[in-house]
Amino acid sequence: MICGYPPFWSENYIDMVNQIRKAQYEFGSPAWDDISRETKKYITELLEKDPKKRPTAQEAMDHIRFADTEALASLEDG
Repeated sequence: MICGYPPFWSENYIDMVNQIRKAQYEFGSPAWDDISRETKKYITELLEKDPKKRPTAQEAMDHIRFADTEALASLEDG
């Protein structure tokens, strides 16, 4: 997890499932305060309700957030 909490939450399981299905979420404070705007934008793109507008799995993996991780891992290995 990025900050320890998902952007959707409810004490009631059914309510939480409905939030997910309707793409109703927020980056609540204070957990999300230190998360970059770029990261929040990326998460918003991944949580897009309309699958035609949502990135494909390959597009998601090609995102800079994963590319940077792979580059760092290769540096650590080499």
